Amino acid sequence: MDLFKMTNSVLVIIFFSTLYELVASQAPLPINKIEWPHEPNPIVVKEDSPIRTNLAKLSVTGGKHPRLNSSSEYVSLILTSENLTYATYDVNLIKALDYETMGSTVFVPCTERNDDYSKIPFTLRVYITDVNDETPVFLNRPYSINVAENAMVGHVVYDLIKANDADFSDRQLKYYFEVDPKITDTDYKSKFVINESTAQVTLNETLDYETARFYQYTVVVRDSNKHNATTDVFITIEDVQDEPPYFTGTPYLISVQENSKVGTSLLVVKAEDGDRGLSNSVTYKILNGKWTLPCSLINNDLEDPSSGRIYG
Repeated sequence: MDLFKMTNSVLVIIFFSTLYELVASQAPLPINKIEWPHEPNPIVVKEDSPIRTNLAKLSVTGGKHPRLNSSSEYVSLILTSENLTYATYDVNLIKALDYETMGSTVFVPCTERNDDYSKIPFTLRVYITDVNDETPVFLNRPYSINVAENAMVGHVVYDLIKANDADFSDRQLKYYFEVDPKITDTDYKSKFVINESTAQVTLNETLDYETARFYQYTVVVRDSNKHNATTDVFITIEDVQDEPPYFTGTPYLISVQENSKVGTSLLVVKAEDGDRGLSNSVTYKILNGKWTLPCSLINNDLEDPSSGRIYG
């Protein structure tokens, strides 16, 4: 007898537990109830909701045989049940939404009809919530920078890189530099850095025009949902007069016959400006020379001192 009661008790507990789960899983969607002259509560929907999504249920009461009509390209009203005093409709999405082009609200004009009076107009409001679905876009491209080779380390050399994200909910963009994988020079990669928040480009190491005259980096902008956009920034290094001239073809050796006439051309030396971009002309002068024969860079003041020709 005791065992029978225990068994029945267990069966009852299992039965009610199962029944509760079924009811909970079939809970209806929230109902926007229309009670004239009040308008229904607004419907809130994400912009990426798929077509045929059931947005809400509308229950209309008032008069005999109430009915609803609507004219909207985005939602439709589907009658699901009715009787003498009320009718229920499914509000379904029939066209894709886009917060960035449509804004935050869709107004659905509706009309309620019944057997007691002809028409009662009202507006159903559908509020669209933004979803992070847009890719950032760079503005004012291309990005090109000229930087003097004597620019100070830590100096901001460019601050015009800018990207925009159409998603209202995402304004936290981050910027990065990427370098062509074929470039293995670590100095090249680290010469310039970009601030991940402001996109300001800063000189990170000293420059030398004679060593490297051009840098190219890929700028990556990323939003919080990992949508990426890329563009290039081109950096040209400008030469500054900071290098001394240098002789080419050294060392110079002169062999002179003892009976050579005064003014005989003995040798032509050659020097070039160490600055390649802004090269200046080079002039020559003999300083502190020890000679067994008098020599000069100028023959009777007729020779240009920039020729590099030495006379005996």
